[in-house]
Amino acid sequence: MPPTPTPSKEGVRGVAQRLRGQQLEALTRVALMEQRVKELQRQKKELRIEMEVEVALLRGELAGERVAARREEEQLRALLEQQVDTEQGSREQREQGLLGPGLPLFPKW
Repeated sequence: MPPTPTPSKEGVRGVAQRLRGQQLEALTRVALMEQRVKELQRQKKELRIEMEVEVALLRGELAGERVAARREEEQLRALLEQQVDTEQGSREQREQGLLGPGLPLFPKW
């Protein structure tokens, strides 16, 4: 059986140096990924805050629109009630003859 080759001292040093380089490279990549994750978390937090502000603004706007709609609805009801009262008063006056005779349907010749 032939003897197994033993790496020379330079070979072991070279392998160790190469492994240290790979380790440093891997640690650098991990650090960069951690920074990227932190940046993404920061952006997520900022976007959540922006979204909450936007939701609050929209809720305030909606509340204002609801108040305006209720006000308009009340005005329409009041106008409708006024119209009904006016029509009823006119009808009562015609019935009582206070407005005078209406125009005849067929003229008398």
